[in-house]
Amino acid sequence: MSIRIRRKAILQTLTYIAVIISMGLLLIPFFWMFVTSLMREREIYSNNYPNFHILPQHPTFHNYISIFTEAQGGYQSFVNSLAVALPTTAIVVVLAVLAAYALSRLRVKGKNTILFTMLFSSMVPTMGILIPYYLFTIKSGLYDTKLILILTYVAYIMPYSVWVMKGFFDTIPASLEEAAMVDGCTRLQALYKIILPLSLPGLAATGIFAFISSWNEFLIGLVLTETQSVTYPVWISLFVGVYKVAFAQLMAAAVVATIPVIVVALLFQKWILQGLIEGAVKG
Repeated sequence: MSIRIRRKAILQTLTYIAVIISMGLLLIPFFWMFVTSLMREREIYSNNYPNFHILPQHPTFHNYISIFTEAQGGYQSFVNSLAVALPTTAIVVVLAVLAAYALSRLRVKGKNTILFTMLFSSMVPTMGILIPYYLFTIKSGLYDTKLILILTYVAYIMPYSVWVMKGFFDTIPASLEEAAMVDGCTRLQALYKIILPLSLPGLAATGIFAFISSWNEFLIGLVLTETQSVTYPVWISLFVGVYKVAFAQLMAAAVVATIPVIVVALLFQKWILQGLIEGAVKG
C-alpha cells in the first residue's frame, strides 16, 4: 500500500510540475510584452549584451498614454473594434441559438447536408474569396464601413457557433420542453424558459468565441477598411515600419488589445468552468 501511495504522490508531483512549466511557457510572451511596454524606445534598442536586463530600469506608462494621444487613430480604432465585435457577438449568439435549435429539435429536410455544408464553408480559406469579395464591397458602397465587417464576421463565425450550440441542445432531453408546451408554452417560450437556462455554458462559449474571433481578426479588416472603420488589430500593425519597429508603443498597444478579452473571460468564467465540468462528466 505504501508503494502505491508513494507512486501516486510522485505522479501527482510530476503532474503539478508539468502544469507549472506549461503555464510558465504560456505566460512568458505576455510577461515579455508587458515588461517591454514599460520601457522607453531607447532602452529597448540599447538592451543588449553585456547590458542586457529583463526588467525596465526606469518603468514608465508613457507608451500607454502616447498610443491614444500621440499616435493617430488609436482611440478611434479601439472604438471601431468594440463597435464591430459587440454587435457581431450578439447577432451570432441569437442566430446560432435559433439555427441550432431548429437543427436539433425540428424535422428539417436535408439536416445532415446543411450541417456538413456549414462545416465545409468554414474550411474555405479566406484568401480564396477575399479578392472578389473586396470588389463586391467597392461596387456596393460598403467598403470601409462597420456594417460590412459585422456581416462578414457573422458569416465567418456562424458555422462553428451553430455546431457548438447544437451539441449542447442535443444533450438536453426533449421531454423538458414538451412538458412545457403541454402546460401552454409556445415553442419559443419553451426555448427561452427551459432550454436556454440549461445551455448557459454553451451560450458563454459561443459568445466568447464570437467576441474573440471578431476582436482579433486582422486580414479581413486590413482588406475591407482604409480610414474610417480601421479596427484595432489593423491599427497596431502600423507600428511596424519598413526600416524600424516602434517596439515600445507596439507592446503597449498589444497589452491594451488583451484587456477586453480578459474582461469578457472573467465575466463569463463561471459558465465556462461549468461547461468544462459538465463536458468532463458527460464524457
